[in-house]
Amino acid sequence: MLESILNPKEARNNMLEVFVVSIIFTIVSAIFSYYLFPKYSSVLICAFITVLFAPFFQRMFSAEEAKEEFAASHGTDKNLFQRHAHVLKIYSAYFLGVIVMASLIFAFLPVSTKTVLFDMQISEVERLSGMSVTGNAVNFGVASGIFANNVVVLMFAFILSFLFGTGAIFILSWNASVIAVYVGGYVNSLIARGMVPGLAYVYGMPYALLSITMHGIPEIFGYFFAGMAGGILSVGIIHEKIGSRQMRKVFFDSLILLGFGVFSLFVGAFIETGSMLLSSVGFVAYLVFLTGLCYYGKY
Repeated sequence: MLESILNPKEARNNMLEVFVVSIIFTIVSAIFSYYLFPKYSSVLICAFITVLFAPFFQRMFSAEEAKEEFAASHGTDKNLFQRHAHVLKIYSAYFLGVIVMASLIFAFLPVSTKTVLFDMQISEVERLSGMSVTGNAVNFGVASGIFANNVVVLMFAFILSFLFGTGAIFILSWNASVIAVYVGGYVNSLIARGMVPGLAYVYGMPYALLSITMHGIPEIFGYFFAGMAGGILSVGIIHEKIGSRQMRKVFFDSLILLGFGVFSLFVGAFIETGSMLLSSVGFVAYLVFLTGLCYYGKY
């Protein structure tokens, strides 16, 4: 029943609905994962979110493929990013909803509960916090390591989306839960210093997110692009004849999206390991690049 709440045609014009449903799904997933299999709840919370969202994203990609076919046959094609801009918005609303709700859960649940529910996420945040980066220039050794690791994750997102249609949702849910633990941890540190809990969250949540925005946005958009690439290609292979003009277009679109996903990860690694000046320049350039693709791209 829950998985049928969202309708792709309505959701594309209502990001708030996607955001609210994402919050509801996160709550349900947290409850069931904790009480059914507490030992594995840190992974199951992401799995349950994926299961709940899978039908919606599957229908969305089917609608995208049908729209591609209609546009091609009627000569109304827009460029690639204009055609799929609303998919990126839906991904963003879903992703932010998971972060907000999971961070609230982590910030205000008892320690004994949240350490069980987010056990693996806590370990991941601790691991990432221990990574060394330079403050003077780009550390190419660290940057290449971050980039290589993220590309592996991106390829898994693409392959899972291709095989299962919505497989990237699991990886995105995992990344959202890790960010949520980072945010919740920062909120807890403010509370420990004497700040009122509600005020600590209102202040701490945006501050914590802003602290990872410059490298986080390119990385997350990279995974968004990979998920879109795999999902569109998966549906295209099911509905289109292999070797047809439309199938070639779907394949080409998928390849371009995957390429921009890899490029986004490269930019994210550059920003994460660079000085403040270089990181700021890289982030602004990336935003300008995306804007240009959406509004001025010819393909």
